[in-house]
Amino acid sequence: MMWIVYVVLSQQNQLILQRLKFVGLWRVQGFLIQLFPLISLLIGSFQVWLNLNLLLHLFHLNIEFLSLEMEIPKVAMIFCTYSCAVGVTCY
Repeated sequence: MMWIVYVVLSQQNQLILQRLKFVGLWRVQGFLIQLFPLISLLIGSFQVWLNLNLLLHLFHLNIEFLSLEMEIPKVAMIFCTYSCAVGVTCY
């Protein structure tokens, strides 16, 4: 949230303050636009890492079920349900 105090009430100074506010917001917006791809890349790589860890953990826990000829789609369904339960996107 941005608080701006207008000290000078003249028309010309109001216009200057509005222009400065626009330039400041434009610079912040440009910085955020540059920052967002980095954040989304970090979140995406973390999701892939978490999905792989959950998948390995699930297969480690379900070795006995796999030895009982459990079908791969059932394993994938359990993994998807498990990962969605902890808030990870299912692909």
